[in-house]
Amino acid sequence: MIRWLKQAFFKGLIVLIPLVLLWITLRELVELLVAFAMPIADALPVNALDWVQNPSLVAPVLIVFIAVFLGAMAMIPGVQKAGAFVERKTLGNLPLYRMIKTFVTAFLEVEDAESFRPALIIDDEGGAEPCYLIDDIGNQPNVVVLVPWSPASFAGSVRLVPRQRIKRLDITFDEFSLSLANFGLGMNSILESDVPLNALRKK
Repeated sequence: MIRWLKQAFFKGLIVLIPLVLLWITLRELVELLVAFAMPIADALPVNALDWVQNPSLVAPVLIVFIAVFLGAMAMIPGVQKAGAFVERKTLGNLPLYRMIKTFVTAFLEVEDAESFRPALIIDDEGGAEPCYLIDDIGNQPNVVVLVPWSPASFAGSVRLVPRQRIKRLDITFDEFSLSLANFGLGMNSILESDVPLNALRKK
């Protein structure tokens, strides 16, 4: 009886703890959305949102509306060029801004994202080390990669690696980072496991 209760208790914790953590995460996310929407709301005319009874419901709608509006503006060629020029001369000079934009661009799977691309460092013994491709300039013999420290999948060591040792992966940023955050769990299933790693090395 004692053994059964012990097993039931631990099995219950396995179910309960993820649910509690998920609830805490969702609650924090709602609070973050409200905080994120506050500067936008402050820019609106006075009393424009006085009718709102529950800010946590309006904040996501407000963020989506503003994001779509700015995205539509950015798709206009003239506005896009002007915005890129202003960004290079102002916010683009701030390392923190560049870092956040680079990460968000990769996270949202933007087609022209150049950094944080999933890749492998192929070694001479047929093994491979997962990494993020950070900087790849075509005429340079080396590329800059970030080798993550699992489970902190976005922290790690920066390395210069010969170009021929890098294999880009045709998988999503989300799949790759999730596997790294789980100590590599599922990495084999998202890679082409039927292809030997030493066959991936570029000649």
